[in-house]
Amino acid sequence: DNRVKAFVAASAVQLTLGLEHWSLDYFDIIIIHPGDFDKSNGQRFRGETNLAGYMRLSWKSLLQGYKIRHDNINLGLHEFSHALRLNGFK
Repeated sequence: DNRVKAFVAASAVQLTLGLEHWSLDYFDIIIIHPGDFDKSNGQRFRGETNLAGYMRLSWKSLLQGYKIRHDNINLGLHEFSHALRLNGFK
């Protein structure tokens, strides 16, 4: 779905726009779940950025982060900030 791709890309671009040096090339897989998802330990999550080279995002939470602009909660920006940091380790 192009809308999903646009929101995911917008999160990455919004976070990196204006940075002189940045890279997200370590993360080559982004999994989109319709809502919150379970991890192997049974906990519910909205997002995950994993050192195994993938990201997982809740579509519902990603949208909510852009619909509610003044609560300072944005899943896309949050997870891509993790990705920038972890990409630097690799």
